[in-house]
Amino acid sequence: VHRLAGVWSIWFIAVISITGTWFLIQAILGDNHVTISTEPIVPVIAREQVPQTADGSPAPRIDLDEAARIATQTIPGLDVTFISLPATAYSHMSMGGRGWYPLMYQTAEVNPYTRNVDSQFLLSDRSTLEFVTESMRPLHTGDFGGLAIKLIWFFFGLVLTLMVLSGLLIWTKRTAHATAAALKRAERPARAKPARETTLEAQP
Repeated sequence: VHRLAGVWSIWFIAVISITGTWFLIQAILGDNHVTISTEPIVPVIAREQVPQTADGSPAPRIDLDEAARIATQTIPGLDVTFISLPATAYSHMSMGGRGWYPLMYQTAEVNPYTRNVDSQFLLSDRSTLEFVTESMRPLHTGDFGGLAIKLIWFFFGLVLTLMVLSGLLIWTKRTAHATAAALKRAERPARAKPARETTLEAQP
């Protein structure tokens, strides 16, 4: 069972190993303040662009459904799956989702006052290197393609866990057998020694 599980899980082990190695490289690059991302930095909304009410407070912002509708109209094929609310009165509504490529997100920054998409980061804006590196996390976690993909990743993750346990069992049995055999070999000369000594004493 251990060997069969290992053979059928080779592809999954390779995916997890390669993507896990990238996380290490990414952490090293981050610690050294090195980035390969081309995503633009979205500036905050200027104070003079924020409309105010009669009492001087910021005007009401559009609701989430309207912001999502604006984003999907601006970016054809965008399936909005997450939304980040504005942190301040001068922040955008950030939303995004997957496009035709299931391993990568597209994002849009919607101005909640003017209803404009002030910034967007699409699949076409990525470099070839970003297509590879940004695909690592979904491939590692199985977070793409719906429930079927998640169940496949769960099954093979469970198989790898059972391989650890079966490998530990195999190692324990082999070690126990090797230890028992070594003890038997150590006992044989001790038992044979009195017979040899008797023979030597019998000789003149």
